[in-house]
Amino acid sequence: MSEQSLLLKLPFIQPSQAQKHLTHNEAINALDYLVQMSAFSRQLNTPPLDPNEGDRYIVGPNPTGPWQSATQAFAIYQDTAWRFLHPLTGWQCYLHDEKQIVLFDGATWIPTTSTSIDQLGIGTSTDETQRFAAQTDSALWTALPEADGGNGGIMQVMNKLAPNNDAGIAFQTNYETHALFGSFGSEYTTLKTSRDGVNFVEALSVDNETGRVSHPQTPRFRACVNYRQEINEQNWQKIGFNDAEYNDQLCFDPVNNVFVAPESGTYVLGIHAIYEKANSNSARLQCRLTRNSSDVIQGTTREVSSGHLTTKTGLDISTLVSLSKGDTVEAQANYRNAIGYLMAHETVFWGYKVA
Repeated sequence: MSEQSLLLKLPFIQPSQAQKHLTHNEAINALDYLVQMSAFSRQLNTPPLDPNEGDRYIVGPNPTGPWQSATQAFAIYQDTAWRFLHPLTGWQCYLHDEKQIVLFDGATWIPTTSTSIDQLGIGTSTDETQRFAAQTDSALWTALPEADGGNGGIMQVMNKLAPNNDAGIAFQTNYETHALFGSFGSEYTTLKTSRDGVNFVEALSVDNETGRVSHPQTPRFRACVNYRQEINEQNWQKIGFNDAEYNDQLCFDPVNNVFVAPESGTYVLGIHAIYEKANSNSARLQCRLTRNSSDVIQGTTREVSSGHLTTKTGLDISTLVSLSKGDTVEAQANYRNAIGYLMAHETVFWGYKVA
């Protein structure tokens, strides 16, 4: 029968052994030190001059005196003498002076904070792609106080190896990604969203050199009349803005000559109309904006009452208006005193969402 345990070398009670309690107590003492293992320091090479019963140290790399042959050993002062336990790979010990846990790697004791592990799962499992995972209701990152050696601030770094790589944060619902925030394929900072987790649209982009912010999906349009359009006298009619020069989110309907609000919000809308003579110099140009075909938007009805100069006299209207999703806005014109035309390509209707 072996006289001691395989790993911790704890003594076994032998058959027909006298004073069995001594062997038993020796093993209990060893466990008392090894379980929840802690030491005062690992900085000493020479034992303290006046140790107390139960004092514990990790012997330094260049020991002297009673510790001379116990490099890196776990030293316990017991029964007026130093007793040594030689660590095995994987032993861990809490250091009172450093307030941290150290790990024996087979040669020396190293802080567990400097130990590299391949994967870490907290409350959930990991894999080769997701090497760190945590399942929790809440997580906290807090700064290290100056009293503990910190600077009172905190920063989390997402590093990518090249500009065309990705670095960002994905926001998911039931593991399906619906938003991405970060730097994807360039040095621009972007926010992207998705309805299906596959196709993404860019909602916000920040130029990394200038800091300029753009909103690629903001509803905006500019439409013009691409023919000389006749407008009757004393008869308000829709202006035929049938050519959309640009039309983000397809918010302008060139078939029906109306702007359609793709979402509820506040919009800036405007008209730039240029008079062109029909058969009388007494025509007086009037314009306005109308919501949902019949509701004239307050403050948008305007008239040029002075004399008109063909292809030169113009009328500008702009307004801020709150619209609900699906509301339509059309530009209307009328001539007082005589019929007239609206000049092709110079008469425009425009707008964009601001909030």
